[in-house]
This record gives sequence, structure tokens and C-alpha cells, in this order.
Amino acid sequence: MLSDVLLAVRRQTPRQIDTAYHMGYAKTMKVLRHIAVIGLLVSLFGVATPASATPAGDNIIITEVEYDLSTNEAESEWFELYNPTPFSIDITGWTIQEGSGASFTFPSFSIDAGGYALVTNDQVDFHTRHPGVTVDIEMDPGGGGQLLLNNTGDQLTLRDGPVATGATVDFIAWESAVPGWGAGATTDLSVCRSSATDTDTPADLDSDCTPTPRSGTYESAVFVEFSAAAVAQAESTNGLPALVVSGRATQPLTVTLTDTLSGSASAGVDYDFSSPASITIPAGLYVAAPLALSGLTVTDDSDVEPDETIIFSLSASGAPLAVDDADRDAATLASLTYTIQNNDTTPTQPPTDPDPDPAPTPTTPAQPQTAAPGTTLANTGSSSALFIALGAVLIVAVVALRRTSSR
Repeated sequence: MLSDVLLAVRRQTPRQIDTAYHMGYAKTMKVLRHIAVIGLLVSLFGVATPASATPAGDNIIITEVEYDLSTNEAESEWFELYNPTPFSIDITGWTIQEGSGASFTFPSFSIDAGGYALVTNDQVDFHTRHPGVTVDIEMDPGGGGQLLLNNTGDQLTLRDGPVATGATVDFIAWESAVPGWGAGATTDLSVCRSSATDTDTPADLDSDCTPTPRSGTYESAVFVEFSAAAVAQAESTNGLPALVVSGRATQPLTVTLTDTLSGSASAGVDYDFSSPASITIPAGLYVAAPLALSGLTVTDDSDVEPDETIIFSLSASGAPLAVDDADRDAATLASLTYTIQNNDTTPTQPPTDPDPDPAPTPTTPAQPQTAAPGTTLANTGSSSALFIALGAVLIVAVVALRRTSSR
């Protein structure tokens, strides 16, 4: 087959080869022109892919927009931002841009964990429709409207810096301003999110919501962890280190503290702890806040023994609570090693005398004399002295009598 093709090529004249080359080139250029025309039409008619936003739950989201109003429309339009993270986020210098290209740069402002920022053109006009609701940012007080949202379809892009250089944080569109984003609102209603879960798809947005500026059923993430990976205390002390909590709990949450029984200390002998223990985190806003722990009782005995350990673990049942880096130090402390330090000592022995005195030689006590049969022992001691004295008296008396008789 290949030889037949080569033979056919050889039989063609140079003119025929040149003609075939130019015909192929012309067909290629025709296809390229068609592709260029299609691309131009796409750009002219605005068929575009929305910007890719940040992953779910790690940054600010646009939660509600009221764009079609029956009164004071230009100045009363508003949108709402929500922080689903467990930490405050500073939006100073961020921008919001609508579909026509108009944009607004945010002044100095931070949104707390689980908090809102309500943004409108003019709060006076806004309050005629929503009295008593706090306005956080005014874009054009007393003016004609900084951002004029299109009733028949528009989009909002939130960036963490200038329009030209900021990364896209969140994006929404309505009434098919971007293909697929078909949610919409009739007059005096809004488009809104049903939850703080952010998928960056049209499914995030619901139609015809009753406006609820600065409120909703959203829950921000709450992070909890141990405040230390290890702690050592004398056995006369029972205190556990505190937990650290960050985020806004809209209702009480529960974290579980478990004795893993993998330490060297013996439960029920060296210490007592009811495991697993449920720890309640009351509702409220926490900013790397300590949460006290209790329930550990260490046995303060008199035994001289090595230091011993208890190992605890921390767990959460699920969203919005998670065991994570609550103090933002790039480490998550999900376990704790508690060391019981021995505080007992061996009794001290008296010091040894370096030059001891020689031991005294033991003496044998005198044995009483035993008289042999027929033998009389002489008296000793005071009886002998008495007899001597009496003998001397008798001698003196005899001498005196002889002298008297010789006269």
C-alpha cells in the first residue's frame, strides 16, 4: 500500500503538488476563521464562566441580596455578607463588583466569626423599609447609588483586594445573568442562601426569599483543642489544663474527652476519671477562649514510685464543631499526656561515723561462790570489820585489867 502511494506521488507534476498544497492551506484557514468568529460571538454575548471562589467554609460568603424594590430602589438595595469561619476576618480594602463593572472598595471593617456585614447605598432610605436593622457599611449616603443592581439579572463578585488584582472570595448571579444561575426574586423579595454551605454553584442560591437582613439560620464553624499537648503535676494536684475554643456557637455544643487507657498510670488505683466525659460549650462568641476541665482525681499515696502518665483524647460529633487549630498556631492539639509526678521520698538514714570508737569488751559477771560440802566460807565485807573492832576492844580491856591488878 505504501509503495502505491509513493508511486502516485512521483507521477504528480510539480504543478499538481503545488495546487494540492494551496487547497489544503485554504481549507485550514477557513476552519480557523470559523473558530475565531465563534469565539468573538461568545465574548460579545457574555457567555462566561463565573470566577472560581475559595473553598467552602473558609472565607466570607454573600448570603442575601434584595435588588427589586417597590420604593426607594436605587438607595435601598442591599446585600449581606456572612463569616462562616471560627475567626474574625478583616475586609478592609476588599472590593465588590456588579455585572456592569461598577465596584465599591470596603472601608476599615472586620466581620466577627459567625457575624454579618449589611451593605446598602443609604441607610436612611434602607431604614424606611427595614427599621431597626443595623447597617454596617454605607456605599453612597445621600447619593444616587454606588451599585445599581439589575432587576432582570445581575451578578456580584467579592474580591480580597482591588478588582484588578484581588482573588475572588465569592460569586453569585441571578435571573440567568450567568448561564445556570437562574434564581430570582419578585418585587420586594430577595435571593438568599438556605445554609452557610458554599459550593460555588447555582445550587447555593434560593429564589423569592422573605428578606431577613443581618439574620438567618447559618452556623459558623467552631474549633476546639487542648491548650497544651502535655502537662506534669504532683500527685497531690488534680487540675486538667483548659481547652481552647474559637467561633460562634449559636447553641450549646458538646465535645467528648476520653481516657485512652494507654498511659502507664492505672485507672482506679493511681487516679479516677469517668470516661468518656461530655464537655459542654455554652452558646456564645469565643476568640481563642479557655474552657475549664474537671473530673480528674489523682490518688495522693505515700508510695515511692516512678512518674506515671494518663493519655486523653478529644473528639467532636460533627459540624459545626470540629477539633482543629483553635488558637491559630498551625498545630491541632487533639491529645493530652498528663504526667503524675511522684512526691514521696525514701526515709533518710543517719550518716555513718568515719572514725568509729572501738566496741567495748564485754565483761563476765562474777559468779556466786558455792560451798563444797563440809566447807565453811569466810564472811567478807562489813561483818569481818565488826569482828576486828570487837577484838581490839577486848584486847584493850584485858591490858587495862592487868595494870590495875599489878598495883
